[in-house]
Amino acid sequence: MNQKTINENYLKIKGRFPIERKIELGEDIVLVIKAGCVKKEIFDNNDGTVDIVYLVKPIEIKFA
Repeated sequence: MNQKTINENYLKIKGRFPIERKIELGEDIVLVIKAGCVKKEIFDNNDGTVDIVYLVKPIEIKFA
């Protein structure tokens, strides 16, 4: 098996988490997220490289 070069690493956040305040539409927010990685997907780009997507689910979220 040939070793492939990683082209991109992506993070996908999935799930819902209760928060302590409202967020207005269009509001930019900064979050600190503690999350657990539940899945890793590797996608072949057919050019000798791969993209990796890490799926994480939130454990704790705080507004920064």
